[in-house]
Amino acid sequence: MNLGNLVLIALLFTILLYPVAGQRVSYEITITLSENQAHEAVKITLNNTGTFPFEDFSYLLPADATGIKVYDSAGSLSPDIATGDAIVITSNFRSPLQPGTEETLTIEFDTFELVSIVEGEHIFSALFSPPGGSSQLGLRISLPRGMGLPNPISSGARTDIAPLPDQTISDGTTTTFVWNVDPADELAVFIRYSPLIQSSTTLPAAVTTTFTPVPQKEDSKIYWLFVPLFIALFLIGYYRFRRGGDGLENKTEFMKDDERIIIDLVRENAGIVQKRLGDHTGFSKAKVSKIISELERRKIVRVERVGRRNKLFLSEEFKKR
Repeated sequence: MNLGNLVLIALLFTILLYPVAGQRVSYEITITLSENQAHEAVKITLNNTGTFPFEDFSYLLPADATGIKVYDSAGSLSPDIATGDAIVITSNFRSPLQPGTEETLTIEFDTFELVSIVEGEHIFSALFSPPGGSSQLGLRISLPRGMGLPNPISSGARTDIAPLPDQTISDGTTTTFVWNVDPADELAVFIRYSPLIQSSTTLPAAVTTTFTPVPQKEDSKIYWLFVPLFIALFLIGYYRFRRGGDGLENKTEFMKDDERIIIDLVRENAGIVQKRLGDHTGFSKAKVSKIISELERRKIVRVERVGRRNKLFLSEEFKKR
């Protein structure tokens, strides 16, 4: 899968740093999103299938990770923490992990690297890369209370979540998406979410609300006949503004097809991570890099480097052309 820098390799940031022969590893990752950051809890089950005991383990975390906690079934562990471009934590097992036995460890931390805000919409992007030979990867991502996808998954509108989750759970106030990858493989996730617009407080699940019409005066009935027309005109205008009202088709008319494809993706997914473009287009990593470099040189695309990721936006100069 050609997706990367999508970030934090939320597992690149939460997995065993080096794959080791004689071990079987599975991961259960739970991410709880708030307004502008993510709380990540990674449960790692390590089975020693080799002939020698394991003394310690190491993990890679994002450079801005805070509130780091490491613990096993018996309680907290005290890892050594090395900082730099990333944070590496190393800790001994409470007792050596003997052949034929397994241990479950949990790492928790907070990070701002997974979430960005673009034009009032929140964007979560991450690449989960468990080491080769990992047996299973389970991922649960919960949106902030009162937030959801701008467009329902079944609407056929722009992509607000990719890949599609295996399961969607909602209690009426919080939405959780679930993915299960077995055997574990690289998983890139993109979610665009925003506050849900409601006329009153969020209703619990399975509650039906009935509205009783208020009698109107005769002249007001005529007014209400025009309301659907006003709404339809507004929606048409809004749709054209979002989809083509910026004149992008004219701006890209004489560009190469490959460039237009990339520009369309960046327009529809402001803040998309560069490596994820390969997944959408099938272009090689080298080809995507070459196109982005050219578009950046011509001041069409703006590249914002966040940690290990390149986030892409249309430049303000290009929008004004």
